[in-house]
Amino acid sequence: MKNKNVHSDNELADIVRANKKSSGSAFEELYDRYSDKIYRYVLLAIGNKEIASDILQEVFMAFYAKLHEYQIENIKAFLYAVARNHIYRHRSKKKIEHAIVDIDEVLESDYGMNYESEDLYRMLLNALAVLEGVNREAYILREFNGLSYPEIAEILEISVEVTRTRVHRAQVKLKEILSPIINELNKF
Repeated sequence: MKNKNVHSDNELADIVRANKKSSGSAFEELYDRYSDKIYRYVLLAIGNKEIASDILQEVFMAFYAKLHEYQIENIKAFLYAVARNHIYRHRSKKKIEHAIVDIDEVLESDYGMNYESEDLYRMLLNALAVLEGVNREAYILREFNGLSYPEIAEILEISVEVTRTRVHRAQVKLKEILSPIINELNKF
């Protein structure tokens, strides 16, 4: 298994399930494909790097265990759904509705994000904290993780139409929050 991305997710899962000689590298390939995206999702939801790292490990341990129990049809959606469950479990233990995101931690670890200005990105992260939870979650999955509407719908267990509505509502609210700030910045 030297060539990355040669196998589909399901082919890699079959290799892991079969306990073939290359099952370790097959699982590593799946981890490499999804760990950064799952981590970003969890970090934006939790706001703490250490907790996000712990949850990421729990997600992949659960994934490995479930791979041997049954056939997972959509591995990407499954990983996000497990991450989402762990986020909710963490919040319920701590009795918090949603995290107060440590923006510096997100900025420090959000490699690969191309924003013209760190200040603009910081404003976006602050504005996200104001959004209603269900709309924020759909928006993060769409805009920060690049998932399609059907993928988000599957993860959130809602229809594609509801998914589009939630993302749209988040976009409208973010525009409402950020427009005055951006207009002020454009005056200079």
